[in-house]
Amino acid sequence: MPGPLTYAAITLLARDRVRQIRDTLGARLRTAATSNDIERQIWYLADKTLGFMTSDQPSFSPPLRKYGPPLTDQVSKFVMVGAIGPELPAYAGLSSPRGQTWLRNVLHKGSPDENKEQAITGSTNFVFDFWTRVQPLLSQEFSDQKARDKAAASMRAYLLGHVCHIAADVITAPYIAELEWRL
Repeated sequence: MPGPLTYAAITLLARDRVRQIRDTLGARLRTAATSNDIERQIWYLADKTLGFMTSDQPSFSPPLRKYGPPLTDQVSKFVMVGAIGPELPAYAGLSSPRGQTWLRNVLHKGSPDENKEQAITGSTNFVFDFWTRVQPLLSQEFSDQKARDKAAASMRAYLLGHVCHIAADVITAPYIAELEWRL
């Protein structure tokens, strides 16, 4: 299983790629004689996504990069919790006398059995169900529109981090499982 640093790194890479898409399309839209609706829509989505993944408050300073340019902007703590959060139950199970990792297995495999995986685990369904359930709660909790928008942006950032976690598992888990099998 990839560790929390892997999930955090992949999330930061995804954020950097979204920024690159936004900046490249933005430059094209500003300088090109013509542009189409798809380019404008993708630029809009990339701009909004980057806004959710990068926030002023609450935030923490990103780690220093060993290679490449330094990270000079703030990373939303909600995007990081979304990226790392599904892995935390595995570490809670380490301190258990019987090594209970069933919650992590349910979150990742759709089954508490360590040796069984469902073909469709519903990982992405969680994202849509969470958003459907949290929207009315935000309206109830916050009467001020500005506070409601800020809370909604935080929830979107969390979900973007969760989607980065899913993407990391889809890409890296088979490779890591292959390495574990060979060792």
